[in-house]
Amino acid sequence: MSTQGQQVLKTLHIPAGAGPRYWVYGDVDTIKLASEETKGRLTLIETLVPPGGGTPRHIHHRESESVYVLEGELAVLDKGEMVRVGAGSLVHFPQGVLHQFRNPGEEQSKILLLFTPAGFEKFFEEIGEPVVEGQAGPAVTPEYIARAHRVSLKYGQEIEE
Repeated sequence: MSTQGQQVLKTLHIPAGAGPRYWVYGDVDTIKLASEETKGRLTLIETLVPPGGGTPRHIHHRESESVYVLEGELAVLDKGEMVRVGAGSLVHFPQGVLHQFRNPGEEQSKILLLFTPAGFEKFFEEIGEPVVEGQAGPAVTPEYIARAHRVSLKYGQEIEE
């Protein structure tokens, strides 16, 4: 089989705890796969969502987003209502669909975020603050939210709240 003229991708192993980590909206987001590793096909982010944490209502105009719950539970926006989903559940939000998720529980939730096509990890890198072990994340202030609104437009995301 010839690979002449094609970019050859290599097998990757990203160990537990590895990958750039950012505080975004009070969640800890670890970028496991970015555009560069997938030829722009997929972004994969592991997210720790504290009780009460999550995202504002938003729409992606460039990519679809899927959320796979590894631990805990989430409340996700479905047809205007928040619906609870637990570990082992997958929720897919097609491009252009208003969506949101929140952790309604009393324990941290652990989820995987999948974006197709890739590229949305750049939003996390720009809006997030790097995680420093042993230090609490920055407060989600009105100034932070206003900045997130401005930056999101650059990445084809519209934040409703």
